[in-house]
Amino acid sequence: VFVMTADHQRLLDLFFPEASHKVHLIREFSKGPRDVPDPIGLGKRAYIDCKNSIQSALKDILDYLMTQTTLTEETGLTALTAVDPE
Repeated sequence: VFVMTADHQRLLDLFFPEASHKVHLIREFSKGPRDVPDPIGLGKRAYIDCKNSIQSALKDILDYLMTQTTLTEETGLTALTAVDPE
């Protein structure tokens, strides 16, 4: 589970302490600020900045996931096809 802010992470830890090891910040594995600022009410530029922040963190998230699991591209696609054929 990837969340945007440390506050989101704290809330999930509070309600689901048994899953706290599965909750990470989107930018936890990236350089720079760890939180992705919430763009609600801040206009289009804030949403673009938010999208860019999340997008820039995706490679680091994928790198982390590949080191934490035995998931390969082949098994990952097979598992995904089982739940979402399209």
